[in-house]
Amino acid sequence: MGFFSGNTGRLFLVNVMTAVSYAFILPVMSLFLINGLHASPIFITFYSLGFALSGLFFSQLMGGLADKGYPAKRLFIFSVLALFLAGIAFTFCRHPVEALIVGIFLMGPGNASIPLLLSMIRKHSMTAGLNSTRLNTQMRSGVSIVWIAGPLWHLSSPTNLDSRLIFWLQLRFQA
Repeated sequence: MGFFSGNTGRLFLVNVMTAVSYAFILPVMSLFLINGLHASPIFITFYSLGFALSGLFFSQLMGGLADKGYPAKRLFIFSVLALFLAGIAFTFCRHPVEALIVGIFLMGPGNASIPLLLSMIRKHSMTAGLNSTRLNTQMRSGVSIVWIAGPLWHLSSPTNLDSRLIFWLQLRFQA
C-alpha cells in the first residue's frame, strides 16, 4: 500500500482529480457548443484550433519557466486555478465567442496542469529514490482509467446531464 501513502499518494490523488476535471469538460465541449450555444460547425473548428494552440503555447511557456527554476508547484496551482475559473466561466457562457475566449485564455493555461504535474511526479520519484518510470506509468494509468470512465459515466447517465451541470461537477473536483 506504499503507493497510496505519503507524498506519492497525495500526488496520485491530485493527478486523478485533475484528470477527472478534464474528463468532465472535454468530451462534452462539442455538444455544449452545438446544443447549448448553437455554434456552427466552422466555429467548432476555430474553437478546437484556438484551444489546442493556446494549450501548446501555455504548456511550453510554463514548462520553460519550470525548467528555468520557477516553482512548478506555483505554476501548477495557477493552471488548476485557470481550469477552475474556466468551469465557472463556461457555466455562464451564452454565446460561442464567449466560449472561445474562455477556451483560449483559461483552458489554455489549464492545459499545462497535466504536464506540470507529471514533471512534479518525476521530480518526487527522483528525490524519494523511487523508480521514476514505474511511478510515471502508474500515474498515467490512473489518468487513462479516468478518461475511460468519465465520458462513459456522462454518456450513460439516464438524463444525459446538461453541459452546465457537468461544468459545476468539474468545479467540485478542482476545489
